[in-house]
This record gives sequence, C-alpha cells and structure tokens, in this order.
Amino acid sequence: MSGSDLYRRNAFWITGLPVDVDRRTARRRKQELTAAMRVGAHIAGPAASADPQEVQAAFDVMLGDPRRRLVHEVFGRWGPPAGCDCLQIVHDDHNRAVRSHAAALAVDPAEVLADAMAGQVNESWPRAAAAWSKTLRSAAFWRHLHHRVEQIDDRQLDASIVDALRRELPIVLVQPLLQLIADAPYPAPLRQCLRSWPVPAHELDRLVEQAAEPLYAEFDRIVGELQTTLETGDVDGTVDSLHERANPVLARMAGMAPGSRHRRTRAAHNMAAVVLNNCAMADYHRTGQYRERARSWLAEAEKLATDPDTTERIQTNRWNLVENERAISDFRTTIDQIRRGQGPSRAVQVLRMVRAQTTDEGMLKVIDEMLSEMGATATVGSAWSPEPATRGLSALAEVMTALVVIGVLLAVCCMLYDVVS
Repeated sequence: MSGSDLYRRNAFWITGLPVDVDRRTARRRKQELTAAMRVGAHIAGPAASADPQEVQAAFDVMLGDPRRRLVHEVFGRWGPPAGCDCLQIVHDDHNRAVRSHAAALAVDPAEVLADAMAGQVNESWPRAAAAWSKTLRSAAFWRHLHHRVEQIDDRQLDASIVDALRRELPIVLVQPLLQLIADAPYPAPLRQCLRSWPVPAHELDRLVEQAAEPLYAEFDRIVGELQTTLETGDVDGTVDSLHERANPVLARMAGMAPGSRHRRTRAAHNMAAVVLNNCAMADYHRTGQYRERARSWLAEAEKLATDPDTTERIQTNRWNLVENERAISDFRTTIDQIRRGQGPSRAVQVLRMVRAQTTDEGMLKVIDEMLSEMGATATVGSAWSPEPATRGLSALAEVMTALVVIGVLLAVCCMLYDVVS
C-alpha cells in the first residue's frame, strides 16, 4: 500500500470494519463477505469494495500480517476511544488528517494548475499537510499506536514498529504527492505543495530526484540520439529534435526538480547547451558563414549552460566567430585589391596558394566561393609564378597581407563535447 493507493487499498476501508476489530469478528466478516460475493448477493454493511481479490487481500492483512495491519490502522478511520486512554480530540484530529489527505488525492492536478495560473493557491494539499503535521506532533497519537501494539498482542510486534513508523511515516505520506508530480505535464504548482509536509529538506530533495529518475533517463537517451544525429552531419535534424523532444523534458524536469536544488537538472541543461554549441560550430564549418541561426543557437546555449567552463567556451566561440567574420571580410577586401591591381589571374593564384595552406572546412568553402565568383576552380597545388622584380615585390607584399589575415581565420573555434554515461 503506497502512493495514491494509500487509502483506496486500505484494508479497513475495503472491508468496512473498524480499525480495532478483533480477529474473531474479522474472520466472521470474511466468511460473510466471501459467501455473499460467491453467489452475487447484496453485501450488507459498510464494505467499500465488492472485488473478491481486494477483499481477500484486505483480510490477509488483518488476520495474517500484524505489522502491515498496524500500518493500515494508521490510515484507517478511528472510532471513539475504547480502552486507549485517548481524548476524543486525538482520534478526531487523526481522522481529519486522513479525510483531508484522501480528499487532496481526489483533486484533479489540472485543478491545482488552473488555480496557480489564476494566481490562487489550491488549499487541498496544504490543508492535508497541516492536518497530518499536527497529528505527527501529537504525543498522544504515538501513545495510541503503542497501545494498539499491546492490544494486537502478536509476537511479531513490539515497540520498535512504532519507532519505525515515526521515522518512515512522513515519507510514506508525501509519496502520493510525489507520484502526482512525476505524472503531471506541468509539475511546478504541485511541487510547491511539498514544502508544507514535515519532511527534512535534504530528504525531500532525495525523494524528488528519485521520482524524477525516469525524466533524467529519458533526457539522457534523447541526448545520446542527438549526438548520433549530429555526427552524421544532420545539423538541422539535431536542433529540431532538441527543441521538439529534449526541451519539453527539460521543462518538466525544471518544474519538478529545479536546478537551484538539483545537480542532475543543472547537468541536463548544460548538456543541452553543449549540443546547441556543437550544432552552431558544425553549421559554421559546413558553410563557412556565421549565420543568424548559429548566432541564435549559441545565444540559447549560453542561457542553458550551468557549468562555468561551458559558459566560457561558448562565449569564446561567439567571439571567435565574430572575429572570423571580420577577418573573412578583410581577406575578401585584400583579394579584391589584388584582383584590381594585379588582375584576376593573380588573385586566383593567391587564393589557390592560401587554400593549400588551410584545412579548415569553413575557410575552404569561403575560398572556393571566391574562386567560383572569378570563374576559377580550386586546382590543388597550382604554382604561383612571380612577375618581374618590381611588380613581384608588390604582389608579394599583397600576398603576405592576405596570409596575415588568414592567420586569424585559422584560429578555429573550439568544439565542446560531453559523454552521456
């Protein structure tokens, strides 16, 4: 019995019996219900279920497992005090906690979201948390459980079960809410309700990450596929898939386990930044241009990055690409001056010589484009024949200028890589 089944599968709710029912009465009730269900007869009394398997499981708890029975008593409705020396208010407070928690579980998460979007707080979960917090702080509540251990009188039970309940009950109580948060498409409003429950912050963080594990696993799988797609050269497909598949998972992850408190969420955002950075770099190396879309990808990557080293390298990439654009413009100007001063053939020879000195794909595309504009091809290994001394020195100076410019271009922007473990 856990999660949203905390009350729905409670043995006493299913059978309609009081939590302090004795074994003889429980056996008699089991016989009555079994006989009635066998023939399809009407079940007299307050039984909440007519499912034979549920009823059998409920009686197995009451008659065969004293430890689980005590746990089910905690989540059942307590009747008037009878031999336990409790004041009526102790039982009333406990029952109020049970009712309010069951009512909160019945609230549609969409209703909580709608209230949050309207700037309102849905009180169902805070009310349940307040009621259970009051009960858990009550010394009389714990004395009652010790009394029930004595009354059940089974050698499998001793005072240690109450101590275990004192440690574990807050976690059991918050598990249904965690399950709802994990299933919600927009978990942030429900997550806000966690703070009201009497669970230490560090333990709550652990439980949240545990509940978010499927999201982390899904994101890691998607990123692995994105990296494979990018390695094939499909930059557009990688970015589209990141936006369509990875970003929604990141949004749910941030709503459930905010990066301000959860390292794995920060790491996931940083991984998305790395993928976008690599897409921008791949686009530049493929086209030789720092296009607007690559600019937007790097800007998005910088916003997503959570690791200082990653942020620094993305910023360096952006600066390098801007400088490369400037250097390419200067290089084009220099080649144009050679073309106008020494003729197109000289400009083509310089371009071919520079082309032989670089292996950068982006620069090669720029040079090939310039050669194409002049109606030439990228003939590898073409020799440059110097003119007579006067003109040769002038041309040589212009070539040297071009090589200085190209030196800036050869400072290739760094790529960022990460490995999904």
